[in-house]
This record gives sequence, structure tokens and C-alpha cells, in this order.
Amino acid sequence: MEHCQNFAANLNAIRRLRNLSLSEFSRELGIPKSTLQSILADGNTSLHTALYIADSLNVPLSSLTGEMIPNRSLDSILSLLNCLEWFNNLSDKKRKIVTFHVRAIMEELQE
Repeated sequence: MEHCQNFAANLNAIRRLRNLSLSEFSRELGIPKSTLQSILADGNTSLHTALYIADSLNVPLSSLTGEMIPNRSLDSILSLLNCLEWFNNLSDKKRKIVTFHVRAIMEELQE
């Protein structure tokens, strides 16, 4: 049963990472929203559906049923994505300035 719980938790983590609603995620996966809700509740589904979901996400099924993505890691990834989005929205001039300062900080940390 641990694999089922991991499957549900990892699917939900991927949905959160992509900042998608259940409806949006079910459309992306190509499965009904009710099926997704059921899977997220307990991780139980047919092998066919699990393989279909893995194929839709372009990942091996074992990566979805293996270890759970820890919430702390998920929060770190979401923070990083927010920073990257912020950085991407800067003007070219401001991106160069930020890049310069980040490189200087990294050089200091390496010493």
C-alpha cells in the first residue's frame, strides 16, 4: 500500500509544482477529474491508468510510486521557480546587474 500512497502524494506534488487545479491537471493527464480525485484520495487505480498517467507525464511509473517527494523539497522547488519567474521578468539591464552580484557572492562563498 505504500506504493499507492506514494503515487497519490507524488501526483499531488507534481500538480502543486505546476500550479494546476484538479481540472487543469486532469485535462493535462487525459483522465476524468473524478478519476484523478479518486487516485489522489488513496492512490488506488488500475495498472493501465497508472501507466497512462506516467506516460502523460513522460516519467517512469517507478518514479511516481517510489519515494515521496518531501514537502520541504517541494517548497524549495516552488520558491526557486518563483525566483526564476521574478528574474525572467526583469529587464535585460537588471538581469545583468543581478547576475553580476550573484556571481560575486558565489565567488566570496567559494573562498
